Amino acid sequence: NADSAADLPVSEAWMPIETARKTFHLARLPQGAEGPIGIVSVGHYDRCPCIGIQVASTGFIRTFGLTSTRHQNGVLRISYKLER
Repeated sequence: NADSAADLPVSEAWMPIETARKTFHLARLPQGAEGPIGIVSVGHYDRCPCIGIQVASTGFIRTFGLTSTRHQNGVLRISYKLER
């Protein structure tokens, strides 16, 4: 797939946590998280809540390896490890 090697933009938008709860699974947020929450978009492929640091585009990520995947309660979780 040509898009898999594309340099996709990564952006972050903020929304009230109450609004985010209606769309996103927030169980992995730290206990007591409140206030606006960042929603990270990777190109047109993915949107997810995140409280971490983001790259400006996928071109900053060289290579990564998938470590595991699981589907639970209607949510697909993908774990990965960045390679240096």
